[in-house]
Order: sequence, then C-alpha cells, then structure tokens
Amino acid sequence: MMTTTSRRCCLLTKSTKMHPFTLRTSFLLIFLRIAACAYGQLVSNGTFSGTAGTTSLPFGWVNCDPESSVEVQPGRWNVNLPPYEGNSYLGMVCRGEGELVPNSCEEVFRDLSEPLEIDSCYQLEIFLAYAADFEVSRFREPIYLDIFLATEPCLEEEPVASFGPIDHTDWRSYTTNFTASSRHIIIWLRASTGGAPFYSGNILADQLTIQKITAPILDLGPDLERCPGDLITLDASASGDTFRWQDG
Repeated sequence: MMTTTSRRCCLLTKSTKMHPFTLRTSFLLIFLRIAACAYGQLVSNGTFSGTAGTTSLPFGWVNCDPESSVEVQPGRWNVNLPPYEGNSYLGMVCRGEGELVPNSCEEVFRDLSEPLEIDSCYQLEIFLAYAADFEVSRFREPIYLDIFLATEPCLEEEPVASFGPIDHTDWRSYTTNFTASSRHIIIWLRASTGGAPFYSGNILADQLTIQKITAPILDLGPDLERCPGDLITLDASASGDTFRWQDG
C-alpha cells in the first residue's frame, strides 16, 4: 500500500456582515488553481540536469553522504526510463545489510533561490518512478522519498513530505502544500525505507518545483436585502478559480 504524508495548509475563509434577510456568505472555501495563483520556482535545476549515465551530481546539488553518491540517470544500472522533463533525472538507492555501504540511503541537498517566508503557503510538486529492471536484482525493491527544509545542510529541521513506496515504472506527480515555519534556504531529498529496517531498493525523481501560493482577491459586493426565496447571482470577480460557499 502506498502512503503519503505531508504538511497541509491554506484553507482560506472570507465572510461579510450578517443581517436579517441579508444574503450573506460565510466560510467561503477557496480551491486554488495553481496556474492562477502560484508564482516563482524556488528550486534551481529542479529537473536534475547533469551528465546522464555518470556518477556525477546534478548541477548545483550536493551529496549529504560522501561515501555514497546519487546518480544522474538514465544510462547506468540498466535504468532507461526517458526523463519526464529535460535530458536527465535523479537516481537514488537504499542499501541493506551486507552491501558495500550497509544500512544507508542516498541523499542530496541544494540552496533555494530565496529564503521561504514564515507563515506563507507553498506548493511542492515532484515526479517519481522506480526502475523495476535495475541491473542488480536486489535493488529492484520500491522505496520512499523524504523531503525536508532546513537552514543548514542535511539537518532534519522541517519535514515536508514522505512519498512511497514508489512502485510504478512511469512518471507520476506527487504534490503537497505546506506552511513555512522558518526562513528555510535549503531543500533536502533523502531516499528512505519508510521507517522499516534498511533494505536495498531504488527511486527516480524529476521535475521538482516549489512555488508560493497566494489567494485571489474576492469581492462579493455589498450586502443585499432580499426576501426569502428570492434568487440573485453572485460574481466573485476572480476568473479561473473555483469556489464553494455555505450560508452560515
């Protein structure tokens, strides 16, 4: 069974004055379309561009563990899935007992393009897959991806999400919304076994984005005096967004 854990945020509310026989809106829940209200990609080289088929790192990314390096795929260990975006993507493994670097998982980090704003809401999206035909058969098990934010490299300051086990061989989107609790400047990706004892497996990652989410400006107009049963049309003046309202 696949599990996804994440930190959620950003249910927005708006209400107007309530008077007898006044049409009123309260607890207005706004479902945001990211194309309309998100801006700014905060992860440089979120496509993990690099020299594919080598042990070199994606440009701008840094290993947390010097004993075990992630890889730029495709082209090594019989990993041949075409990139979701760009010319390459990230490949990581976990290693169980008896491996060259036993009981470990690979991890990388990089600086964000700017610090996060405290109490602001962000959306993270990443595309994940795994290699069922990995050259070394014992690494063909699905594993997890844990994502953290930090102010220093490789510190578990603020967990954002844990996706997995990733057991599909095609690219699929994984998203989560979160509210920043600090002015984090580092994004950290870590392969993991989801809290289970270490075992060997692999995971592939591409097209990582973090964008700040802002609410559209809503104006439902002035209070309107209407008799019970009268119908009126509300214009929220925010084209492209979806709303649900409840007369509370």
